[in-house]
Amino acid sequence: MLDQARGVHKIVEKDLFAEADCTLGRIEQDRGATQTLWIDNATHLVRMDVFEHGSQRESLFSVAALGEKVDVGLFVYDPDATHAANRRELSRQAPESLKGKSAPDFTLRDLERRQVRLSDLRGPIVLLDFCGNSRGKCCPTSN
Repeated sequence: MLDQARGVHKIVEKDLFAEADCTLGRIEQDRGATQTLWIDNATHLVRMDVFEHGSQRESLFSVAALGEKVDVGLFVYDPDATHAANRRELSRQAPESLKGKSAPDFTLRDLERRQVRLSDLRGPIVLLDFCGNSRGKCCPTSN
């Protein structure tokens, strides 16, 4: 996991979390953000994930149970029961009337947590790249 992380990563120490021996991995990311992972030595599962950026701190706790019997019915996908729609069919039926029109204005936060309004980015070309990560953050990108 750490070998695929973006940024400088290193093993920093050993610690106990929820009665499990863990190895702490730290990832120094862009713009001063740091992510620390408590990795269970026995199962190699991430038990806790702490993201820090400036004065902001976000902790994600993982609950994992291994070796338990799970009802296989939980993994059955039934589109009729959920009234799921076929996305390909919906896109074929989408109206062409929006082609070439301006997108409605909206506001999101960038990676520095500043508000960015789509209308402020209008110009010859605006490319929106909704790059969600494990924290559900997205960032508009302009060109």
